[in-house]
Amino acid sequence: MRHASCRRVSGRGRRELVLLMALLVPWPVAAVNGSLTPSDTQRALKVAGGTEAARGKFHAPYVLEVTHRLVRGLEVLTEFRRTVTAAENARTRGDWAVAHGARSLGGRGVEDTVKPWRKKVTIIATLQFDPMHTYVTVPNCEVMMGGMPVLASLDRRTIPLSSLPYSSRGVVTTSLVGATIEADFDADAVGQTTRSAVVMCEGRDVVRVEIDFSRLE
Repeated sequence: MRHASCRRVSGRGRRELVLLMALLVPWPVAAVNGSLTPSDTQRALKVAGGTEAARGKFHAPYVLEVTHRLVRGLEVLTEFRRTVTAAENARTRGDWAVAHGARSLGGRGVEDTVKPWRKKVTIIATLQFDPMHTYVTVPNCEVMMGGMPVLASLDRRTIPLSSLPYSSRGVVTTSLVGATIEADFDADAVGQTTRSAVVMCEGRDVVRVEIDFSRLE
């Protein structure tokens, strides 16, 4: 009887050990990755090679709809998503080998395209100006990252958006219709929590949108 009881305890102990190990092993979840490994890159290439529906599902959480008269949208670019996009662009160009991780005849691959953006998260704000605006240049706008602590950008780029050429009093010209504001942040500082992306123009908060970075890669 003692021998049988020992077997039962031993079996229960093994089951408890298996359960404990399962609890200790982290489940793979999406989260902003500050340093891509070769296996991460391969996963990104696989995403880029998926169906249009699968790729659309991947990109959807990174594109945030904003209903504001000035700010029309926010987009998040991580190193992982840039890798996916670079491979998608290679496929569009017909560079199938590059899209699968090889290098072009010029010696460049997907990783070379993404290299300048390593350990960075970029927030892109798209601005659209009222048709009756009086701006001569793009107003002073920037993107900040709220949270504890508030994060200032590492770098910022402002790209004016112009209309198609048109004739005005016999002169072909264009008009300023909007702009994109790109702000780079340290991926490790952003972390894997929820933070607010804040668009400020002329020193005032214009838009504040919560972003759950634990859902992004």
